Amino acid sequence: PLAPIRMASELLKRTRQEYHQRIAQVLVERFPESAETQPELLAHHFTEAGLWVTAVEYWQRAGLRGIQRSAYVEAISHFTKGLELLNTLPETAERIRQELSVQTNLGPALMATKGFGAPEVQHAYARARELCRQVGETAQLFPVLRGLSTFYIVRAEIQTAHELAKELLVLAQRAGDPAMLV
Repeated sequence: PLAPIRMASELLKRTRQEYHQRIAQVLVERFPESAETQPELLAHHFTEAGLWVTAVEYWQRAGLRGIQRSAYVEAISHFTKGLELLNTLPETAERIRQELSVQTNLGPALMATKGFGAPEVQHAYARARELCRQVGETAQLFPVLRGLSTFYIVRAEIQTAHELAKELLVLAQRAGDPAMLV
């Protein structure tokens, strides 16, 4: 007796996913300004459609838009939704790059809302540093190390902050960009 109920439930779920996918496609194709002004709306529809890779991109955009508007709590919520989806995807190089980007953008929003020395800040930047190691040195390593260094300075963990500052100096010298030293 439960099999027909499960089948009906699965059919309803698929139909609902198809509707969300169509809505998202229409918004992207016919209302491209929606992607700019309301990326969280598209993120929601792509999430509900089960198109998680695309959904993560829009959650990231929504988080960045939140940061631009100084809506840090909102930005954290969007980044967190993106991370939740990423954690369900297979660990590929692209997925790691996406998570690195989300974690790196999450750090400043957490600093703005929870404080520079909050454990969540350390967690976001430590995870981002780990991801940098997995994909090799990237341009994101510098802001990640700077965020971690700031965390440890605020926590008065001077030795750790000093070690990170030395890594930052080596990166800046290797890049040959004096602006990085500022």
